[in-house]
Amino acid sequence: MSINNGFSTPRKQSYVAIIMIVYRVYTKVIKQFWYLLIPFFVGKKSSSDILLYSLIVLSLVLAIYSIVDFFRYRFYIEDTDLIVEKGVFSRKRIVIPFDRIQSINFKQNIIHQIFNVVGLEIDTAGTNKKEFDFHALNKKVSNDLRDYIFANRKNVQLNIAIANQKEEIKTNQIQNVIRLEINDLIKIGLTQNHFKSLFVALFSLYWIIEQLKNIGINIDKYTKVTEDNILNLSLYLLVSLSIFAIIILIIVSVIRNVLRYYNLVLNRIPHGFKLEYGLFDRNEISVMDNKMQVVKWSDNLLRRLLGLFTLHIELASSVAVKQRKSILIPGIKRKDINKITEFYFSKDTLDTIKFYSIDRYYVIRRILIVSIVYFFSLAGLYLINHLFGLKSQESEDVFIILTMLFSYFVFTSLLKYRKMKFGFNNEVIQINSGIFGNRYSLYTAYKLQGVKVTQSPVQVRKNLANLILFSGAGNETIHYIKLFDAKKIRDFLLYRIETDKREWM
Repeated sequence: MSINNGFSTPRKQSYVAIIMIVYRVYTKVIKQFWYLLIPFFVGKKSSSDILLYSLIVLSLVLAIYSIVDFFRYRFYIEDTDLIVEKGVFSRKRIVIPFDRIQSINFKQNIIHQIFNVVGLEIDTAGTNKKEFDFHALNKKVSNDLRDYIFANRKNVQLNIAIANQKEEIKTNQIQNVIRLEINDLIKIGLTQNHFKSLFVALFSLYWIIEQLKNIGINIDKYTKVTEDNILNLSLYLLVSLSIFAIIILIIVSVIRNVLRYYNLVLNRIPHGFKLEYGLFDRNEISVMDNKMQVVKWSDNLLRRLLGLFTLHIELASSVAVKQRKSILIPGIKRKDINKITEFYFSKDTLDTIKFYSIDRYYVIRRILIVSIVYFFSLAGLYLINHLFGLKSQESEDVFIILTMLFSYFVFTSLLKYRKMKFGFNNEVIQINSGIFGNRYSLYTAYKLQGVKVTQSPVQVRKNLANLILFSGAGNETIHYIKLFDAKKIRDFLLYRIETDKREWM
């Protein structure tokens, strides 16, 4: 398919964008001023009428504002720049060179799908605010715009024999890499960390009850469980309630995963990947190879039994971390991870990584600190018992809790140390970590933005250091390695950053 520049003339968005703009404006106003609606429900009739008329006038003003915003929004292309002109009261002109665009992502909610349009977000690296987006564009127009931008970026053009003549990239060169079926999504939902969700749910319920009590609502009269009889609840009932809550959380998790990641497909496109997923909210994320910063995959105890990993391909992010875009696949096999990385790294590149362990003083120091805290706690317990005469059962309970916490921290420290490794070669550096699960991070050496060696006073005495890697997707630290090795690795990586001529920004 030949891609021509049909965007030199300023264009409007699809008229469906009016609906999306109105919805976004109303939502933003309601979130900011929802408390003003309280008198409407609890106030006198005269006050409610005044508020009702005020809301009608405000709604009309916001609707007019949204329509004007739509008609004043234009976009077009000049050479290799995407230009957007917008603004209701003041006119703004945004110019973004193609080379700064790191991803172009499509989103479709129910309204988008009904009218066969998409919301389009353009993400660039190095900004300190949210990147701009299009509320609604015709699907074909969106595809043509994305293809034209990616095909004409300076750092993804192919070598050509004739000056100033761009070689066209065929957009039909698409290879399916990953597809998640319904049974895969069910497995993903079943193997999530449900105990964390249970804790959050119980804490939220406790917070709500406390807030209701604070405003004078007597919860006890609505339930048979009071302070007088709560101790009489059988262990069987408590266990049954816990099991019931976990089952509900699992069911909700499965349904949420099926709806969110329905028909997840990862395709290989020329010089990048395209991820599509979602049922009611359809998302499409396209990223180029040169913008990919870190490849991460991780598991937990449940997913390890099924051989499943969660995969992240992180991009150079803007300062607005919440708006960071990345490819996330919630559950795939290790062979699928290898298939993906082989598009980005050659197979022998990953096979030649040589791994090293961190210094054992890391775990010795952690256990030593925990031991000191534990024994000081026991001394404090003894002192309190001696001064205030705690009951023997109370002292025993506190001692058991402290001992269990101490044992847990020692055990997890040993697990964490055992899994902390790092390795590198001329192209990549890999960092392994985890406690009960496993986490792997793979950085491309020449895409690092900086490397730093730091030492704490304790590390100075032991001739150890931390090595910090700075990348566009965030920073990561390799703890407690020999100072000589840290400086050697730092100098090597800085050399790779400075001498590699491949473009990625």
